[in-house]
Amino acid sequence: MELYYENSKGEKVNLMANGIYAQNPEKLIESEWKYNTISNINGVGRIKNFYREIQETSLTLSIMADTKEEYNKILEQLHRITEYDVRKNVPGRLWWNDFYKSVNCYATSYDDFDELFECVEKEIKFVSTEPVWIREKFFSFREMESTQIDGDYCFDYDFDYIASTANIYFENTSIAESNFEMTVYGPCDDPEITINEHRYIIYISLLENEYAKIDSKTRKIIKTSRYGEVENIFHYRDRDNNIFEKIPDGENTASWSMERGFDLKIYDERGEPIWI
Repeated sequence: MELYYENSKGEKVNLMANGIYAQNPEKLIESEWKYNTISNINGVGRIKNFYREIQETSLTLSIMADTKEEYNKILEQLHRITEYDVRKNVPGRLWWNDFYKSVNCYATSYDDFDELFECVEKEIKFVSTEPVWIREKFFSFREMESTQIDGDYCFDYDFDYIASTANIYFENTSIAESNFEMTVYGPCDDPEITINEHRYIIYISLLENEYAKIDSKTRKIIKTSRYGEVENIFHYRDRDNNIFEKIPDGENTASWSMERGFDLKIYDERGEPIWI
């Protein structure tokens, strides 16, 4: 099992190795839904909806080293990496294997310090405004002579490389419909993607080496020019179809109008990560 914290500039600290050992990692995946109720005319209540609140959780770490220098280095690295995101007021990522949760480390405390043996128990507390575990699943849809190539494709993460503009099947293994990031590549005019029967359309022209991204989580549509210039193209979206419509769970079909195809990143969000 891998457990580590990654701050917003990509620095990582392993919480299960190199002198840092998590004592109660199972605490990190405790999950709770809140709910609202309403009363019917007959006085019998029913649940109106479920929702998640900001979540706080804690983790106890055993810090051990062979020398004073190593001990200080371990604690300094842990503090510097987690403190950075608090100072910048941006979340880092707490990784559990290939799932992550957006968190900040907002409090620490110590116990059982032993200067002779260079060891201490350190409790760190995390807060999350988005208390779900997320795994990103990548698909790449391209125009090619072959019909489909499954499996890992030049990437270390889950990545399915899919070809042809016919109706192509792909599976969203999430528990429910998912947020996504869709990337369209130029050259193309008025790129259109259809997933099942839902259409995602942007009324723009993209030149060679230009691309546009649709992000359903942030509800933004951004174009990047061949020179790296970024433009908000939200107002070029098709108004008759919700361009941020989530990707349904289960088996889906996709077709597209662009010669260069498109990439799709699906956010698999759940209350618990897969354990091992």
